[in-house]
Amino acid sequence: MTDAHFYNNINPIFTNLPDFDQVEYLGTFNEHILSFKGTRGEQEEYVLVSHMINADEASIWETTKEMFQQALERAKAYVHGRFGYELISFEMDKGLTLFQDKEFITLIKNHAAKLKEGQTRPFKYCSIYGHLIKYTDEHWGDILFKTHIQTYRRSVARIDLTFKSLFTIRKNFQDKLTYIFLNDLSQRPIYNKDLQEQKDRVAKQIRKIKTDPLGPLTQINVLANQERHIILDKNEDTTANQMSFWD
Repeated sequence: MTDAHFYNNINPIFTNLPDFDQVEYLGTFNEHILSFKGTRGEQEEYVLVSHMINADEASIWETTKEMFQQALERAKAYVHGRFGYELISFEMDKGLTLFQDKEFITLIKNHAAKLKEGQTRPFKYCSIYGHLIKYTDEHWGDILFKTHIQTYRRSVARIDLTFKSLFTIRKNFQDKLTYIFLNDLSQRPIYNKDLQEQKDRVAKQIRKIKTDPLGPLTQINVLANQERHIILDKNEDTTANQMSFWD
């Protein structure tokens, strides 16, 4: 399986985009915002992903994170070398209900055995997508767990500030087409277009972004409760669609 095949099939992020020929994970901005470069022929495009959960539900994420940490701690006994496992995407409810630590540990063990220093191997387990990297060869085993899910602590009405900060990061990619995804993992989503104050603030923020030279080269998406909401579309005048969406 190629990295492009892996990323093109990530649910729910890349499945919303046209398939790329190649995908490169670039790392993170501010330790939380994941960035990717996709190529299609000679065209380069970029993807920014922010995973968030409402502060009211942070305990659910802490339970999930502990589940991963315990499994990876046990997996250390089956690997030789210093590794890192980085969580790229998952669906909160399915991750909790389908996760079996023995199966996950077996996958870690099998993939770790095939890696050489500096190599990375992406893989899927249930609805969990991540990649394993081997840092160094050692006679002992260690696995560093990395995750980039943020706890959202602002008022939900102020989600426009999140779009503003993501668009600021987007400017690192200059005049390249860029897709922004806010992946809301909350059972009671942060994003709520029926909340009038949020609706007004987001509409105002989107109008500002559209006046920026990079606005037409940007698509902003929210994923919540397995639904995709396009907040700002790319390469087109979205005034009519945007107003009908928020009205």
